[in-house]
Amino acid sequence: MALRVCIDASLAVKLLVQEAYSDRAAFLWRGWIEEDIERVVPSFFPFEVTSTIRRKCVRKQLTEEEAEEAFNIFAALDFVVLKPKALLREAWDMAKELGLPTLYDTAYLALAKLCNCEFWTADEVLINSLQGKVSWVKWIGG
Repeated sequence: MALRVCIDASLAVKLLVQEAYSDRAAFLWRGWIEEDIERVVPSFFPFEVTSTIRRKCVRKQLTEEEAEEAFNIFAALDFVVLKPKALLREAWDMAKELGLPTLYDTAYLALAKLCNCEFWTADEVLINSLQGKVSWVKWIGG
């Protein structure tokens, strides 16, 4: 079985747009590639990342050119989209168990759990809501 990490959109955006922890995201990404660690994501991940880039452009946080460049870089990134049959149920159950309001977050958690791998995020709010509840969740800033 390949070594894997599950990553979320918040981490991927840091690879595409210069923000706090962008350098750390790039360091992690390079390390995963060098160590042949597969980056796995749920099926909605590409749309979540590119929607964030588009939103930043519409809000004038990025120029059209910067957004286009970020999109093109994202399109070239190597990650594996997985949709295990049990993902939706696992995400639903985890949302209830962890008291989280959205399945977007728990879909990543559920995928990591089903793949028996770490989940990496740049979402500090999510990390804070999971304090002490899930040991295999890693924050980019920690």
